[in-house]
Amino acid sequence: MSRTDPTPGKKRHAMTYLPDFGYQRFWRDERGTITHFALTVMLLVALFSGMSLDSTNAWRVRYMLQSAADAAAHAAAMELPDTGDALEAALELATDNLGTGVNSAAITSDSVEFGSWDNDTRTFSTSATIADAVRVTATRSSENANPVPTFLLRLAGFQSWNIQVDSVAWRSAGDCSNADISTNGVFELDADSDFFNGFCVEALAGMDLGGDNLFDDDNRLSVADFNDVTFPGSVGMASNVGRGSGNSSAGLTYSDIFNENADISAPYTADVDTLGDLYLNPLYEGQPAYINVSSTTITIDADDVKYTSFIPGRIYEVVCGDSAGDTAQFFSEAFVTGVVIVSECRLQLGQDAVFQDVVLVSREAGSNSVYAASGVQLGEDDECADGGGVSIFAAGDFLADSDLEAYGTYVSAVGEVQIAAAEGGIEGIAIDANGDVTFTEEGDFGACNNSTSNATEVSYLLVK
Repeated sequence: MSRTDPTPGKKRHAMTYLPDFGYQRFWRDERGTITHFALTVMLLVALFSGMSLDSTNAWRVRYMLQSAADAAAHAAAMELPDTGDALEAALELATDNLGTGVNSAAITSDSVEFGSWDNDTRTFSTSATIADAVRVTATRSSENANPVPTFLLRLAGFQSWNIQVDSVAWRSAGDCSNADISTNGVFELDADSDFFNGFCVEALAGMDLGGDNLFDDDNRLSVADFNDVTFPGSVGMASNVGRGSGNSSAGLTYSDIFNENADISAPYTADVDTLGDLYLNPLYEGQPAYINVSSTTITIDADDVKYTSFIPGRIYEVVCGDSAGDTAQFFSEAFVTGVVIVSECRLQLGQDAVFQDVVLVSREAGSNSVYAASGVQLGEDDECADGGGVSIFAAGDFLADSDLEAYGTYVSAVGEVQIAAAEGGIEGIAIDANGDVTFTEEGDFGACNNSTSNATEVSYLLVK
């Protein structure tokens, strides 16, 4: 039977019809597309997303715990060997970093251990008569009742993370803190001197020590080779040097406070000429806070130094040679404060003169580059309060006659340093010298606990 085109005048076309089998309807049917495979893929995506989210959070918590442990260990090491104060400092820093929430239980008193650190084997031991290291452990775990909860991973049955980190801080006997003497030469000390408040000394070429010196547990002496240490008479490494007080064990010996350190290098300023040029620029970023940076530098002759009334806040350049003189000499009992003085020639500080908030730079490279007559006071005797300190940079030697008093004073010398100190007159001094450092009279050597004049590296090392 034929079929006709319903549209008159149009050419008739042949049309082919395929049988409508069932499998064709199946492929065209879009109902029920969430198959078992799709569900499996969705679960895998959720699992990997959970791993990414929860692991990122775990690493965030771990980083926070590590930072808190580092800070607590460092704070504790700064108080060693007094473990009571060290524990208090560690817990205070832990609270500051962890807050009072769920993290607060990560570091407790049980988390802080005191002992010794062996830098050769890189091991921490809790068996030590005098603690020189501290280990702080920070923990968030199920056992500690403060695990780190998961978010998406709990859908896979993983409820929480257990995280534990630790940090070891070591009070290295090879370095100095607060105030120190560092020399590439020999350190020579007269007998009957008294060391306290963490004062320490390092000497690359060795030490020549008098007898009957007293030390606290936190004092340190460091040389490159013990064979370069000279003692008088029967004194030796086994000699008792402790005073038997709260800060010093009666059985303390030289062997307890001595250390070999082949890496000693005094950080003195070698290029004093360049440093002088910097200080002559009022806009130099290293200018002390007491300098008026908007004022110009004042130039004076060396011979006129003794007659000059130095204006606080100003910078002075001392011109030397010919009629200007070859020594910039301050009169006896002069009082100089709040200035920077850069001299081409020697600086001579008059007897009983007082210098506070002063920078002195001598470009003279010979002997007595800076000379302090008897009774000179460097810095303000202010119980270690901020300000009032003195910095001295010598291109040659620094020599101080009898009864020097130094409070918050820093001395850098390309040559040697020789000092005769007043009894109890050293409080907060730091010396960096390329040559020998010699104390020709007995003295007291104490460090300001808050001293900022020290130019050496802090001795509390995070070793983890």
